[in-house]
Amino acid sequence: MDIIYLMGAGRSGTTLLATVLGGTKHIVTIGEMHQFLEHFLEQKPCSCGEEITNCEFWSPVINDLTSKYTPEELYKINEYNENVESHTNIIKSLFYKNKSYLEFQTWLYDTIQKHHPSPYVLDSSKYVSRALQLRRMTTHNVKLLYITRDVRGVIHSFGKRVQTSKSPFSALIYYSFINKASLFVSLFLKKDNIKRIAYEDFIEHPKTILDDVGSFLNVNLDAVNTKLTHGESFQVPHIIGGNRLVKEKAITLKKDIAWKKDITRPKQILYYLLVLPLMIVFKYKP
Repeated sequence: MDIIYLMGAGRSGTTLLATVLGGTKHIVTIGEMHQFLEHFLEQKPCSCGEEITNCEFWSPVINDLTSKYTPEELYKINEYNENVESHTNIIKSLFYKNKSYLEFQTWLYDTIQKHHPSPYVLDSSKYVSRALQLRRMTTHNVKLLYITRDVRGVIHSFGKRVQTSKSPFSALIYYSFINKASLFVSLFLKKDNIKRIAYEDFIEHPKTILDDVGSFLNVNLDAVNTKLTHGESFQVPHIIGGNRLVKEKAITLKKDIAWKKDITRPKQILYYLLVLPLMIVFKYKP
């Protein structure tokens, strides 16, 4: 089993893309796996609505987890993992292989593969440090999909009264940091291991983007394209974490242009100029 890892800033459409890619039998979408232990230890629900220990997808993985580790050990592992995945450790993770961290992650992916065999598993954690560590696993090949989005769409999404909200200023700082870090580490990765995708291109031209992604992953996405052609919805898989979309039973692709109406034109231009280098690199227009 190989791993597809979605990297980038939050509110960039990773949950949507992960759900769509999970529309083929070749890919098992599992959500934001950096939250896996937190979900178990705090008995948070899977996207299906069941507590993770009662979920038909996750319960066999949890059974193996509790057979191998005590709750005390898992609390320590979770705290350690959060430190390794912290944004402050991006540079360290670029050059340093954390064997202790990878030991648990490898076991977890091996266990998921045992119970849910598939050519690919999709992790949409987004964290840059996690991506850098996972790519050093020796038993699983990792392919990175770096997702970008117009900063104004991200700001608009963070402004909604759902999950973790951010002020426009906080969203700008966060967006700038994560994308600059992602672009920087991309320079050190082989081109056949990472592919950048614009959220807007995916929404406007999904078949073209999915054809490119299929070629990049060497996986057949005809089943996904057939659903898109017929305007069919995509069943939300058993996802850890994710945005408000996971509360839906199924989702469909649709244009997201609300920010163009809800954000005044002067503010649109201001937000654009404040992250101008990134907007130019990502080829977004004012």
